[in-house]
Amino acid sequence: MRSQESRNVTLNIAAKGDASAGSYKTDVIVEYFDPYGTKRATTESISFEIKDSAIVKDAEKYYAQGNDYFDKKNYSKALGEYEKAKEAYQQLGLTGKVTEIEARIELAKSLIESTKSSITPAIYITFGVLLSAVTMELGVLLGTLTRKPKSPKF
Repeated sequence: MRSQESRNVTLNIAAKGDASAGSYKTDVIVEYFDPYGTKRATTESISFEIKDSAIVKDAEKYYAQGNDYFDKKNYSKALGEYEKAKEAYQQLGLTGKVTEIEARIELAKSLIESTKSSITPAIYITFGVLLSAVTMELGVLLGTLTRKPKSPKF
């Protein structure tokens, strides 16, 4: 790095095993070569938190279930699962994932609205014609059943 040069680095830390949830602090050693080819090193202390793994698992489960429902075009159930996932990811402080889920929530809501308004006038007309035909047939059937038999002529 050059003099007065700084870099922002994002670290994703995955805890393995049964690491306890909580706040931790550790040192990170960064090695680099200066412009003259000399190897240098600097140490930085970083703090991080390990979140409750149950919340992480729940958030992932809700999101995956929401995607399954979404793929099956069951948008109302997908919306419910996405809402639960959003809440869990907010508890974890993962704003990027929350933003991603909010986009899925808006998409699910718009698809729910579009399916509500997808009943066209042609469907109503078809239903009316079928209802009229069934009513007419019922009238003929009732008329036939209630008709008095003709008396025989002598």
